Amino acid sequence: MNFDPKAAGFTANAYAQYRASGPIASSPDGTTYVLSYPLVQQVCERTADFLKPGKDRGSAVPRPYSAAASLGDGLFYMDPPRHTEVRALMNGVFASILSDAATIASARAQNLLSGVVPGTPFDVVAVLAHELPKQLFVDIMGTDRSDQGELATLDRWIGAAMRAHDPSASPSERIAGADATFTLRTYFLSLLAEQPRNTSAGGPSIAGGMKQITACPMTSTKMSPCEAMNTAVNLGLGGYLSTEFLIATGTYNLLSSGAWQQLGADRSLLSQALQEMLRYDAPFQMADRWVADDCELGSTKLEKGSNLVVVYGAANRDAGVFADPDTFDITRPAVPNFGFGHGIHYCIGEAVALKIAEAAFTALLDRLPDAKLVEVGNWSTDPYFRTLKELFIS
Repeated sequence: MNFDPKAAGFTANAYAQYRASGPIASSPDGTTYVLSYPLVQQVCERTADFLKPGKDRGSAVPRPYSAAASLGDGLFYMDPPRHTEVRALMNGVFASILSDAATIASARAQNLLSGVVPGTPFDVVAVLAHELPKQLFVDIMGTDRSDQGELATLDRWIGAAMRAHDPSASPSERIAGADATFTLRTYFLSLLAEQPRNTSAGGPSIAGGMKQITACPMTSTKMSPCEAMNTAVNLGLGGYLSTEFLIATGTYNLLSSGAWQQLGADRSLLSQALQEMLRYDAPFQMADRWVADDCELGSTKLEKGSNLVVVYGAANRDAGVFADPDTFDITRPAVPNFGFGHGIHYCIGEAVALKIAEAAFTALLDRLPDAKLVEVGNWSTDPYFRTLKELFIS
């Protein structure tokens, strides 16, 4: 499957090209890619047939690109019934930090852009798209915000782990990523054992909330320390990075489509615009599943233990659901998209991510009402992610 975000015409043509030959595509290694909106929706809802790639489920092959196959699962890799129990616990934790997240994000976004001079080019990825979600994560997670060295190290570990996920990563990058993955587990296990810290806005942190629902042995209303540790790592690796990707590609799409001025003139479109950003360039383009038993998806027969990938990015461009799907349109009528997934595994941090993105774009529009693209950097080479490594605007 030629899945190259940097290829000429990728945004406009690649998904349509593959869907034209059918809603399902296969790769030489036997992986099945699900491309259409209805079938991606089915996979996400048929949770007994299609499992998350967690420990000891589906294939005997360890979960893709991970050095953690010998450990237990965090929330992101769980299936029912345990997923149902842990998700309910974590939903309560996230509900408790939402208000603080919005307050902190608004102040931090304005502060990060305070040194930006209109007309002077700057990298919006480095200055805002990466920095704002990172600062929010360490704050609402409950880390020691006073130790800048620790925060920089944490950011470096997360970056190393994500780079190792790229199929094109070098052997040395994979080794560094494996090391970072296990180091992150130690870090978050220690964090969860510490006296909980509040957020900078004074409310409970995620780590503080998780500490209250962790016990040994685990029960239906308590996570085990291992589950809590791995869930914290899941949040670190997938949490703030999805928001970074959303802000980066969202800025690019607003400016390249001419919608920047449109949104600036009518801020009431912001919520709608965020949904279009998620549809047009889903931060996480794909997600892995294992086939639990011999079954069918559409007219395709699938074997037990085979690998299946839902391609959210393709489903979000399905012309049978979205009119003119390859056009970025912030006034598009509301239709549910897969920007944050679907079903029981729908992104648990969706509400927080949208609050952060809302703060970012509000601050950008306030500071740069006449922003322009200056230089577009490279796209991520990891087909699972959709983001720009650099984006200079003025």
